[in-house]
Amino acid sequence: MSVEEPAVQAAVDLDDIESLRGLDGENMMGLTLGFPHQCRRGLEMAEAFDPAPLSGSVSNILLHGLGAAGSGGAMLRSLFEPELPVPVQCHASRRIPGCVNRSTLLIAASAGGHAPETLDLCHQAHERGAKIVCVTGAGTLAEWAERAAIPWVQIPGGQPPRTAIGFFLIPAALILNRLGLLANRAADLEDAVLRMESLRASLAPNVPLADNQAKLLARRLHRKIALLYGTGEAGDAVACRWKRQFNENSKSLAFQTDFSDLLHSELSGWRLSLSQAENLAAVFIRSPEDDARTAASVEAAKAVMFGKAEILEVWTEGETALARLMTGSYLGDFASLYLAFLNRVDPSEEAPLRLPEGNLPEAKG
Repeated sequence: MSVEEPAVQAAVDLDDIESLRGLDGENMMGLTLGFPHQCRRGLEMAEAFDPAPLSGSVSNILLHGLGAAGSGGAMLRSLFEPELPVPVQCHASRRIPGCVNRSTLLIAASAGGHAPETLDLCHQAHERGAKIVCVTGAGTLAEWAERAAIPWVQIPGGQPPRTAIGFFLIPAALILNRLGLLANRAADLEDAVLRMESLRASLAPNVPLADNQAKLLARRLHRKIALLYGTGEAGDAVACRWKRQFNENSKSLAFQTDFSDLLHSELSGWRLSLSQAENLAAVFIRSPEDDARTAASVEAAKAVMFGKAEILEVWTEGETALARLMTGSYLGDFASLYLAFLNRVDPSEEAPLRLPEGNLPEAKG
């Protein structure tokens, strides 16, 4: 049996806005352009959160979420773990950690509120008497929270969860602030939003390829496997966000490794990389706060990769860790959409896998 080569298609012109709209069935670009406003809305929605039902001390924090909700938790931990007075753990399994008890704060995030892992975990945590807050849309999780008298923050529905990360990250940070675990970050958030609005002006579809960093990045990553490494306080979380956006929006393979693991383990694997894979692109997502040691480590890693992969380096922006995280993630959002268009795929299309929805038993007590 012979296999025919796919027909060669004309290259997509990233400056042809009408052509891009034709590939964007659910207006993912519009949702991305509106992300700074979403962050402000996330703050407004969480303003009504009442911490009164969560009385008592907190000994540890569990941030649970899958996909985009999990990215929000990872970002939150990477930003604020150094100043939180108790340990914080990210979690994406239905299997409950042994440390969960009556003094555990569980923030469970789910856009649709039907993820079986989240529903099962909440039920188990409730049986152990943990303090639970749900961040979710109207769904099974919200219904259960109402029955169990568990506080929850409602987020809007009607959009892919990966475009709603502001609705996960911002309310969770405000919840920690209301519980006295985190300082008020309203000023930092406003600064981050302003910087994203400025960045948006340079990455929007009407900005020509030659002047558009996200379009140029997508062009260089087209038909390549992106290997992503982030530096700085939140670099690993930003790189993980890029990985998920390239997977889900661009329908492209991409992989993320924590920068420390790259230095201590993965670099050894590059020795035989040319005999194992082609079309690799190593992307370093850098922070302006990188010290001399980090900068030297990046250069050493690039030297090992030279000749085995295309090497790209991009920089986050901002005076605060929150601004650098948000601008870095935002650049990746735009790049993933432009890469989807180059791949001639609709970024809103979901994977064919459909998991069964979960249901919680009736709340006890």
